[in-house]
Amino acid sequence: MAKARGKLSDGALAAFNIKHPRGHGGRFVKKGSAGAPTVPAVTPSVPTPAGTGRAAQRMRAARPAPTPGSWPSAGSSPAPAAHVAPAPAPATPHAAKAGRARAAFGASTSKPSAAAPPTATSSTAKVDTARDAIYGRHPKARQMAFQLSAYGGLRRDDFDGLSAAEKSTLLGDLSYIATTSKSLASTKRAQKLIDRFTPPGTPHGHIPTQSVLPPVSAVAGQTRFPNGLSGRLTVLPAGQRGQSGDGWFRLKNGQSGPWGKYGASGLMLRHVDPADGKERYLMVQRGPGISDPGKWQFPGGARESKEDYFQGAAREVVEELGFKDTDLAGAQVHGFHEHSIPDGWAYHSIAATVNKQLKPDLSSHHARMETADAKWMTRDEIDALDQRGELLKPLAGGQLQANVMSLFPPKHRQVGRPGPVTTKPARLAAAAAIAAPAPTPAKPPHKPSTGRDLLPDTATKDALRQQVKQMRTQYDGKTADGRLAAIGALQGFDDVPTVASKADMDKLLATGNYIEAWRGVRGSTGSAGFRATRGGAVSQTKSAADINEELRSGPAYYGLGIFGNGYYFATDKGFAEQYADGTKGSLVRVLIPKSAKIVPHTKVVSEARAASSSRSKAKGQVGENGTLYDEGRYAAAKGYDMIEIPHTTGPHVAKPGKPAFNILNRSVLVVEEA
Repeated sequence: MAKARGKLSDGALAAFNIKHPRGHGGRFVKKGSAGAPTVPAVTPSVPTPAGTGRAAQRMRAARPAPTPGSWPSAGSSPAPAAHVAPAPAPATPHAAKAGRARAAFGASTSKPSAAAPPTATSSTAKVDTARDAIYGRHPKARQMAFQLSAYGGLRRDDFDGLSAAEKSTLLGDLSYIATTSKSLASTKRAQKLIDRFTPPGTPHGHIPTQSVLPPVSAVAGQTRFPNGLSGRLTVLPAGQRGQSGDGWFRLKNGQSGPWGKYGASGLMLRHVDPADGKERYLMVQRGPGISDPGKWQFPGGARESKEDYFQGAAREVVEELGFKDTDLAGAQVHGFHEHSIPDGWAYHSIAATVNKQLKPDLSSHHARMETADAKWMTRDEIDALDQRGELLKPLAGGQLQANVMSLFPPKHRQVGRPGPVTTKPARLAAAAAIAAPAPTPAKPPHKPSTGRDLLPDTATKDALRQQVKQMRTQYDGKTADGRLAAIGALQGFDDVPTVASKADMDKLLATGNYIEAWRGVRGSTGSAGFRATRGGAVSQTKSAADINEELRSGPAYYGLGIFGNGYYFATDKGFAEQYADGTKGSLVRVLIPKSAKIVPHTKVVSEARAASSSRSKAKGQVGENGTLYDEGRYAAAKGYDMIEIPHTTGPHVAKPGKPAFNILNRSVLVVEEA
C-alpha cells in the first residue's frame, strides 16, 4: 500500500469507502482503482421512489461527510434512477406508484429507519408457534384468535423462511379471517398481516421465480440483476490493472475531489446459512491508522485504471481481508448502487452472495492498521450498530439498509398474494410428526470466542505496542487500563455478554457445560465499612448495582489486579461477598463456558514476563511501560478469554477446587439479569 501526505482543499469532496490520512504524517492510504466502468447493458430504467441515503462505505476523507442532499463545492446532481435488468416492470399499481419518483439525494418524505431490535421472545420460538397453527399441533390451531396471535408474531424474515406450502396455509388462514370474520378488528388485523407478508402489488396466486418489479425499498441509483451475474468479481493480474488510482480525483475547477483518480467501488458480501437460512453480511471495523477508527462499514476502495468496478472491488476485498484471488469467482452479483458527481467521478456499491463464509485474515501489521476487525453479521446486528451510532456516518440512519442491503433478493421464493377465501383451510399434513419440521434448534446460549493471536512474531508484537499506544487515548480516563481496553477492542472482547434469567441460568448450569462464578463490587452508596474509598472515579461515583449493570450492557471497564488487569470473579460465593458492599445488585452471578479459551495464571505470567519488561521499548521508543508485561494484557493479546487463578496462587480469592478467574472477554459470559 502506498503512503500519502497531504490535505484536502476547502472544496474537496468526501470520498466513499476510501482509506486516507487523518491529516499530515504519512499514514497508510488505500490503493486506488481506475478506468471507465464496465457494467452489463440494461434496459430503460424503471423510475422508483427516491431514497433518502447515498451509497456510503468506508469514507477515507479528512472532512466530515456532507449531509444528504448536498455536496460541497461540486453542487448537487441527481443520481441515476433505480432500474432492473433485463426487463422493465409491467404496468402495475406498484410500478405506477414508482413512477412518481423524485430526484436522488433530495429531501425525502420519510427517512429510512433501522429495524427494531429483537424482542424478548426469540424469533425461532415464534416460528415454532406459527407452525403449531399451520400443522394443527396446538389444540386451538383452527381458532381465529390463536392464528392471529401466532402469525402476528412473525417478522417478514421469519415468513420468508417458511416453505411454500406453509406460506400458502398461513395466508389462506389470514384471508379466510379477512373474508368471513364478523369482527372488524380481526378483519383489519388479518389484512395488515397479509400486507406485511405479501405487500400490495405482489402477483396473485402463484410463486414467481423472482419478481422483476423493484421492491418497495428500491431507491434511485440502483441497478438490479434479477437472475444474478456470476464471474464478475475477478482479480486481474498485477500487470493488467493499469496505473494506480492512488490520489484525489481532480475536479473541473482544479480542486481536489474524492479519493480515487479513476473512481471507486465497494463490495457487500452476503452468505445464507443452508442449515438455518440465516443471512449474514461481511462488515469491517476501521483500524487506528485511518480516520474514524472503530466505525463499521463494508470493504472496498479506489480502482486502478484498467479495472472495472467489479474487478476493483474484488481486488480491494482480497487485499484487505487476506482472501485468495479465486475466493470470489463464484459469487452471484445482485446489483449495485451508484453515486456520481457531475465532474465524472463515481462510486459503485456492489451486493453479492457467496456460498461460504470466507474467513478474514488480519494477521499482518498493515491489515490491522487499516482494519481493526472483520465479522459476518446478521441484519439485526447491523441494525444494532446503526442504533448505537457505530456505523460510519454516511452509512448511518438506515442509509446502508436502503441503498445497498435492499439489493439482495429474498433468500426464499415469495408466495402469491391470496384472494378471498370462504372455506376454512385444512391443516397441513395429518401426520404432523412426519410432515412438520422439527422445532427450530435454539441459538447457542452464549457468544463464541473471537480471540486470535496478535503476537505471532517479534515484529508484530512491536507493531501492536505502537497500535495500542495510539488507540489507548480513546479509553484512558474511561477505564482503569486504557491499553487493555484497546487490546480488547481489537479482539472484540468489548462486546456485551448474554443476559439470562435465573431459571435459564439454572438450566444451563445443569448441563455441565458451564462454571458458576460470582462478582462482588463496592459502590458509592454502600453501608459504613463497605463503601468504596478507592478504585477511581467509577466506584466512587456509581452504585454497586450500576457498576454490575455496566458489565451486562455498558462499555467494557477493565479494573486493576495483582493477577493481571481485567474483571475478577470467584467460584466461591463467599469470597465474592467479601468484595460486595451489601447493597442490592452488588453481587452478580455469571456462567463461564467450559469451552472458553482459559489459560492458567502460572503459564501466562511467565510468558508475559519473558515477552516484555516493566519499561519496554517499542520500535526504539521508550514509554510504553510494559504494554505486554501485565499478564491480563498479554493474555488478551494472545486471544485468551480469561485467566484461571488457583488457590495456590491466590489463596485470598480461591479454594481447592474453587478457582478464581480474571475475565478478559466478557462477551462469552452468561450473566444473570438484575
